[in-house]
Amino acid sequence: PPPLTMDTANSGREHEGESRSTFRSTLSQVLGATAFGFVIMGVGLIFGMPTIVIGELAKPNATAIHGVAFDDNAASWFGSIIFISQPIGSLMSGFLQDLFGRKRCMLVVNIPQMIGWLLLYSADSVPWLYTAVTVMGLSVGFMEAPVLSYIGEITEPRLRGVLSSIAGIFLNVGIMLECYIGAVTHWRTLALISALGPVLTFIMLSQVPESPAWLVYKGRVADAERALCWLRGWVAPSHVSKELSSLVAHIDKRKVRIVKTTDQDYHQVLSHDLGDHKRKERSETMQNIYHFLKPATQRPLKLILIYFFCSHCASLIGIRPFLVKIFDSLQLPIDSKWVVVMVGTLQVLG
Repeated sequence: PPPLTMDTANSGREHEGESRSTFRSTLSQVLGATAFGFVIMGVGLIFGMPTIVIGELAKPNATAIHGVAFDDNAASWFGSIIFISQPIGSLMSGFLQDLFGRKRCMLVVNIPQMIGWLLLYSADSVPWLYTAVTVMGLSVGFMEAPVLSYIGEITEPRLRGVLSSIAGIFLNVGIMLECYIGAVTHWRTLALISALGPVLTFIMLSQVPESPAWLVYKGRVADAERALCWLRGWVAPSHVSKELSSLVAHIDKRKVRIVKTTDQDYHQVLSHDLGDHKRKERSETMQNIYHFLKPATQRPLKLILIYFFCSHCASLIGIRPFLVKIFDSLQLPIDSKWVVVMVGTLQVLG
């Protein structure tokens, strides 16, 4: 074997240091993505809940057992209201995430989710049940924009695709867990246990940093530097200086003052002429509208809309709330709720 020289030893140490740095960077981003995944899992709990509740309250003797019951019309509304109120929450989502930040919006969304679960637990009438799922649907819509923005802004390109794809896994895990808990407990107990989901999510989110991109957008470059240090493996500021400089330049090239951070100076672009600044913003808005209406933008948008429409119509989304009722009508040899658990498990595996 070749003799071990000083250069060889140094090269080995550098390689080991790079491997350790890559591992730490990956670990920190996985932790951030896991917090994001808990938010998505909370949505899965909400989507799985109507299956259990309708399965119980649509039975002939439901009033005597539970004090409240569904006819076919009420069950249909209960299974649909979440998806009707969801777009209303989405309309507010994009504006509020830019105003308050991605992390703060994801934290706040746990409050209406918990309220919805507690309303469901205490519900003694059909309108009360409708109120519970309306609140839950609004919370689902409200969290969509900050969740999708956050995972894209905290991850490096090498991990972005993989970590973004865990959303589907966490969603199906949430649905499966909800169906499993519903199979072994009373539906009111299910609501009470599910109310712990927002609490755990809040704790997870409180441990991860805000999106560095949003912090830079708000002029909080020092906070953005600390967030990047955390997300790149708890490193020193010098390790993220290049990425931060690039981020600052990308977000706003119109600023001209120097913002002091831990040990680096970063140039932000500020416009001194407020009138020019507003005129530029109006011009950029018109340009964005123009680009949105161009055929090159409209064609892929239409394809995506058609794809989602067809996939949702052909998927379990429409019939999932009634799966227990459907399996009951088939008179299967096993409890219908356990069949639903099997369906959820197969979705996770898929």
